[in-house]
Amino acid sequence: MTENYPVIFLGAGPGDPELITVKGRRALAAADVVLYAGSLVSDAMLGWAKPGAELIDTAPLDLGQIVAKIIEAHKAGKRVVRVHSGDTSLFSAMQEQLEILEQEDIPCQVIPGVTAAAAAAAALAQELTLPEVTQTVILTRAPGRTPVPEAEALGELAGHRATLVIYLSTKLIEKVVAELTPAYGPEAPVVVAYRVSWPDQRLIRGNLADIAAKIKDAGIERQALIMVSPALAARQGRLKAKSKLYDRTFSHGYRAGMDTEKIRQRYRPEIIRVLLIGESPPANGKFFYLHSPMTAFTSQAFAKAHGVTFQSNFEFLTYFKACGCYQDDLSHIPANHSGPGEWKRHRQEDIDALSQRLREANPAVVVITPKRIEAVVREAIRKSQCNPKVYVIPFPGHGHQSGYIDMLAAIITEHIPRR
Repeated sequence: MTENYPVIFLGAGPGDPELITVKGRRALAAADVVLYAGSLVSDAMLGWAKPGAELIDTAPLDLGQIVAKIIEAHKAGKRVVRVHSGDTSLFSAMQEQLEILEQEDIPCQVIPGVTAAAAAAAALAQELTLPEVTQTVILTRAPGRTPVPEAEALGELAGHRATLVIYLSTKLIEKVVAELTPAYGPEAPVVVAYRVSWPDQRLIRGNLADIAAKIKDAGIERQALIMVSPALAARQGRLKAKSKLYDRTFSHGYRAGMDTEKIRQRYRPEIIRVLLIGESPPANGKFFYLHSPMTAFTSQAFAKAHGVTFQSNFEFLTYFKACGCYQDDLSHIPANHSGPGEWKRHRQEDIDALSQRLREANPAVVVITPKRIEAVVREAIRKSQCNPKVYVIPFPGHGHQSGYIDMLAAIITEHIPRR
């Protein structure tokens, strides 16, 4: 008795033979008959098929001829794989083949693939969803020989100002631009991804005002995606928002976040007389208050200046706040959460943010530690238009603990009355 295997519909991905799934590769390697669209599926992809497999290019065939070959091979007991480019769930015309096969009681299985939108985003090293920019991706096409429901007209979808990925529409680029410009604006960033992941891949960047001309100059009419999104501006460094997923204040099932801003506010006096400014929160990610050895050294300085002792960090910090003292940092990003390059890129942002906080606090005294941040903190002070008395003291590490305690104790004695 001849064994019948289910017909497999396989999404082969955008073109790169290594972008097929492991399951898809195994299916090709076992297939006796492979039907594929020669205009869209690369020859390299067919290299996963076993030697001797029958390869049928369906590009010149109509629906009836394609299904007839599938049925014939299946009834002969052969393993049949029908290969579609990209992912089977998007514009693959798979459904009409499945319906006929189901009527013939032929079992089918579907293996998904990497869609061109995902491959294009990867080629751009680009997220299509960015916090506070867009959290929605719309995959669609412009109407051509195949109509589009009226509610899904490009102009209607553009009103969401989400990331819009338009398939099968490059020939209609001028119409696409006209439909999208009223909602997105002429400067909206656009990328046209031609034959993404193929050896001749091209990524053409522009905006809605100039992309049609660029595409015509490039001679691109097919096998390309049109991507329109405010998220694409991220590559020009114009977007600042970050995901909360890895934010140290964000809690989830595998990590307890820490709301440092809540802790800061808990120990912030109504009137700040003396402001200590460090470089950043400690490398362990814990805020200065309650958790850092800095608290112990600062406590010893107060004990030396005021002749008081503290039984706990909480007791000291209550006293610290009552004296009108507060601790801030040039950067609120922990030292282990960004590399040197990122720190340099964000330094001006740190200065601007600190200057705003200084303007709001207007302290009489600013104590800077360590010395390496003196220049940038002084710039923030200058921008804030405050006029505090400024001291620079060593960071209490690498043998400088006593120096820190002695210098801070002298500042406390001069500027902070005992409580």
